[in-house]
Amino acid sequence: LDATGGVQLDIEKTRNMMLFFASKCKDLFKVKLMKLLWYSDALHFQRHNISMSGLVYQHMPMGALPIANFDLMNLVEVETLIDDYNEAVSYRILPCSDFSEDVFTEEELQTLYAVVNKFKDYNGRKIAQYIHKEVAYTKTKECDLIPFSLAKLIRPIETV
Repeated sequence: LDATGGVQLDIEKTRNMMLFFASKCKDLFKVKLMKLLWYSDALHFQRHNISMSGLVYQHMPMGALPIANFDLMNLVEVETLIDDYNEAVSYRILPCSDFSEDVFTEEELQTLYAVVNKFKDYNGRKIAQYIHKEVAYTKTKECDLIPFSLAKLIRPIETV
């Protein structure tokens, strides 16, 4: 339960969380999206003792990353960008018209808005640097699961 935040994985809710962030953040890329998901789950757990999505997160070099994150990308429309010069691939999440607020409680929507208001202007690198200072990150090692008991200790995020 400490790995999932006390809920079973909810694919429909996870998909709509991703679509919510794609609709609220200009040029949303995968690295930033994965951190927004973690902050949403962590903040909701901090406030209500339960996560939103049921995703399990690992400590990775760029911050918290859901297990099976590549599979998650199949839930939304993604544009793959290839930088031949740097031999890098990035994934931009495209906003989609079938986002549904109905899958969320009022408390969950408040959590999503608090997270997007805090981080909407951060890029992937900046949000990764921010997460590197969280207790949940500093108290775990690379590839460790990040327990929600530590995620509960995130720094304050303003309420909407």
